[in-house]
Amino acid sequence: AYFFSAVSAPAKLTAPISHTWEYYNPVSKRWEEKTTVSFTLAGGREEGYRAYSQKENLLEGLWRVTVKVDSKRIVGRMKFYIVKGESKGEMVTVKL
Repeated sequence: AYFFSAVSAPAKLTAPISHTWEYYNPVSKRWEEKTTVSFTLAGGREEGYRAYSQKENLLEGLWRVTVKVDSKRIVGRMKFYIVKGESKGEMVTVKL
């Protein structure tokens, strides 16, 4: 699975940004952090800073990716379900 984000940032701004992949454990009823992918945000682009991450071998169930700046400030989040199947799912674009 791939996750894409675009974050608006003024020129000359640089800051750490991350995509944190989390799985919802239905037994413990808690979100479990599985992977964090870190980048360095570079501002000044009219369409925003763009980044993507990927995760393989996902468990079936509810997932979310949280976009954070400075490892603390949440600037976006997307939830989705992983289901077993034969065919590949359709790519969906979501603007945060």
